[in-house]
Amino acid sequence: MPCGRQHLQNLDDAVNGSAWTIFLLTENFLRDTWCNFQFYTSLMNSINKQHKYNSVIPMRPLNNPLPRDRTPFALQTINALEEESCGFRKQVEKIFQDSVYEKQKAIWKDSKNMVDT
Repeated sequence: MPCGRQHLQNLDDAVNGSAWTIFLLTENFLRDTWCNFQFYTSLMNSINKQHKYNSVIPMRPLNNPLPRDRTPFALQTINALEEESCGFRKQVEKIFQDSVYEKQKAIWKDSKNMVDT
């Protein structure tokens, strides 16, 4: 992240410049206030900004996963990638398509050019 800029501006740029935001749902996910803030900010961006629609991807890893009953309600409404699932590979291929990445990259470049000019 660039030096001399506020953390929130850096976070906003990072989220807006990403095709996807992946939340690794581990036992430690809810322990940090900053992580909670980033989670809610990213989720709100995916709702309020059209180009961020379907960009938040919760993922429950094999090791140390966050129990489903402790998963924030807002994330329970989104199908999480389950690393232990037999269909995990197909889910990943379906979600992380080059066409989605290229579309997001073009939007990011356009918005960056508008700010720079």
